[in-house]
Amino acid sequence: MRYFCTKDQIEGKGTLWHEFVSGEWDERFWGEDSLYLSDELLTGSGLKKLLRENVGDYDYYGETDVLPEEWEHVTQNAEGEAAEIAAELAEWAADAFEKADCFKILGI
Repeated sequence: MRYFCTKDQIEGKGTLWHEFVSGEWDERFWGEDSLYLSDELLTGSGLKKLLRENVGDYDYYGETDVLPEEWEHVTQNAEGEAAEIAAELAEWAADAFEKADCFKILGI
């Protein structure tokens, strides 16, 4: 993956990561099965702005449930690097929506 990392890939690289959780969240951070996106990429690519505009309860610092229709709006409105990031997450998001009615983003 070009944009997202696994837990093993980010160890020792600070705490400014947004965690993408599929399925039920057990309220523990830094899950082995989660994907991680750096704060620099989330903000610099414009994805943060897209999430704020298209995900009703988006919380940059907290927990956010992303519904399928909200994610669809994000992907439809994404441009440039934000579109590339969304495309990289497409298969993961589809699998997540098969497991549960949403996926979760845990903020910094």
